[in-house]
Amino acid sequence: MRLSGATIMEAVEQCELGRNAVIRASQAYTRGGWKAVSVSGGGRPTGSGRLLSEAEESEVQVLIQDRTPDQLKMSYALWTRQAVSELIASRYGLRLQVRTVGKYLKRWGYTPQKPLKKAYEQSPAAVGKWLNEEYPVIAKRAKQEGAEIHWAMRQAFDQTTFAVVAMPRKGRLQCCGFRPNAKD
Repeated sequence: MRLSGATIMEAVEQCELGRNAVIRASQAYTRGGWKAVSVSGGGRPTGSGRLLSEAEESEVQVLIQDRTPDQLKMSYALWTRQAVSELIASRYGLRLQVRTVGKYLKRWGYTPQKPLKKAYEQSPAAVGKWLNEEYPVIAKRAKQEGAEIHWAMRQAFDQTTFAVVAMPRKGRLQCCGFRPNAKD
């Protein structure tokens, strides 16, 4: 393009090269023709500079795909960048920044996800039935016994357990539990 009279900036835009690359290529051609112009990919070779070996990357991918952190005796319910970083540190003694772990996860095809606010197995029909038929019985009994009703929720990786606890002001703890999902 430079030989045909294009400006440096026109060549930069058309060839999608940097300004310095166009200038160097033009100067090299002027000095020695096409043989003097080196055409090679810039930057580091793909895969260089990675801290984990291919075998280690494969092992980490299998672990996070087949297991949850709590199955590996970690204090997380779901895989996060921090959890993967701690897994790598415990397995290989290599401390990676959360940002670096994010780059590995992206390279492996993982995308950030927000956890669901309700159990994915939840059956709206079962929940409605429980709220309309069973809960009123519990509420009536709690009122008769002078008890307070406390709602509790425990979230885990693949289930959400709901419990309604009726606690008398004086006396024993009484508990009625329910887990609304497709199986109930």
